[in-house]
Amino acid sequence: MGKILFSIFYGFLWLITLLPFWVLYRISDLIFVLVFWVFRYRRKVVAQNLANAFPEKSEAERKKIEFRFFRHLCDYFFETIKMLHLSDKAIEKRVNYTNDYLIRKEKEGQNVVCMLGHTGNWEWVSSISMQIDTNWIIPYHPLRNSPYFDSFMVKLRSRFGSQLVPMKQTYRSLMEVQKSGKHFMAGMIADQSPSSTNNRHWITFLNQDTAVMEGSERIAQKTGSAVVYAKMLKIKRGYYKVTPVEITPNAKNEEDLFVTKRFFEVLEEHIREQPEYWLWSHRRWKRKRPQDEKLIKQ
Repeated sequence: MGKILFSIFYGFLWLITLLPFWVLYRISDLIFVLVFWVFRYRRKVVAQNLANAFPEKSEAERKKIEFRFFRHLCDYFFETIKMLHLSDKAIEKRVNYTNDYLIRKEKEGQNVVCMLGHTGNWEWVSSISMQIDTNWIIPYHPLRNSPYFDSFMVKLRSRFGSQLVPMKQTYRSLMEVQKSGKHFMAGMIADQSPSSTNNRHWITFLNQDTAVMEGSERIAQKTGSAVVYAKMLKIKRGYYKVTPVEITPNAKNEEDLFVTKRFFEVLEEHIREQPEYWLWSHRRWKRKRPQDEKLIKQ
């Protein structure tokens, strides 16, 4: 996307996000009709993912989840771009952190790796940085083919004080924080599909053989970090509750793959509690497990 086209796109979003939430949600309702009924965006992918994940549910139950998922997906888009103009006061009202786990770890001077899934509005979890004084670091994949859009996303994700670092520089950046005598808290989306066979492992997740990465676990082990899962429940439209669920008080003390396996266990429990709010449109299971790659017991 060229600079001129992006400027037009950004200007349009900038104006749209000046609108109050209730207007944005009416627009979201209209977009939902187009996405779900007219263009039928990835509906086959979502239906297949749900059928594989929940074979015990009836087709009617899965259709209900599918319908609610697409409504949420449209809301997610408008909630995310609204971050352009979302005040600190507004985000504090809409995202409630239910315990003081991170604050206690901050007082103890311990590093924390906070693992997230694509649930609720994961972009809004960046507002955690307002609750703590510690460096809140978010690794991300730079969009090299679209530098203007990459800059836009960095601006959104750092809106509430988060520090973004390119994924390949994550470990080095965290070690620099430690060497300076400070400590960090890092938010890492951890349910993506591995991009290569390197460091890939297979577990059973939502009734399917699933390729997983151990990158977050390795960083937590090397830095002696506590590990938590940020459980983000949707309370109602535009309002969320985040509860840190401890996976381990210190990853150095755990066996290899414990953190990764436990993360996917608590993530699955969360998804089964609110199935409509996970990213079902992602082709998460497009890779099949080769016969020579073993399934890890859980």
